[in-house]
Amino acid sequence: MLTMATIESFAKANRVMSDFDRLIHLQWAVFCVLSANVEGSFVELGCNAGKTAAYLGLLLDHFGQRDRKFHVYDSFEGLPRRSKHDDFLKAGQLAASPDQVISEFARRGLAPPSIHPGWFEQTLPQQLPEQIAFAYLDADFYESTKVALETVYPRLSRGALLVVDDYGDRIANPRAWDVFKGVKIACDEFIRGKAERFQVLCATNDLAFGLLQKM
Repeated sequence: MLTMATIESFAKANRVMSDFDRLIHLQWAVFCVLSANVEGSFVELGCNAGKTAAYLGLLLDHFGQRDRKFHVYDSFEGLPRRSKHDDFLKAGQLAASPDQVISEFARRGLAPPSIHPGWFEQTLPQQLPEQIAFAYLDADFYESTKVALETVYPRLSRGALLVVDDYGDRIANPRAWDVFKGVKIACDEFIRGKAERFQVLCATNDLAFGLLQKM
């Protein structure tokens, strides 16, 4: 496992979008997937400037998985238009660039992932790998989350883990940050009638993570 100092350095470098508890949960999820020898690629949907992606890349490197395919997807134009389920942040906010992702990996001595610029509905149907072992979804809005789930879920290998950021369930976790309400709505609608259910990961802070394991 990564040292406390390494995890804390990532948390300090990304105070706005990450924290120690989030990174610990991601390390645990990656470790579970790799320990179970789940087949497939790693993907991050909504990578922004690549700080969390670099953390996932470091985990793959640390666990001896340098040859595991890793893909990241982002519009790199900021957020899309809001739906009726979204009421926090606006279109165009949180814009980043592929160069920022590449620089983030280079700064940490990591090989860059495969970067797929474009809106999810344009990239995911054709550019997702056929087998996915681990997916981290940070789409912020309802429609983006819905498109991601519709395209990622069929490609998840048996035993694969999907972690969804901003799954704010205030019943299961009263501390959860739940301003991106469209995310949970999209997840709950999508999983209705399926064998799996989203589990809520709790922490000492306002962590809002939903976890799904493909059966």
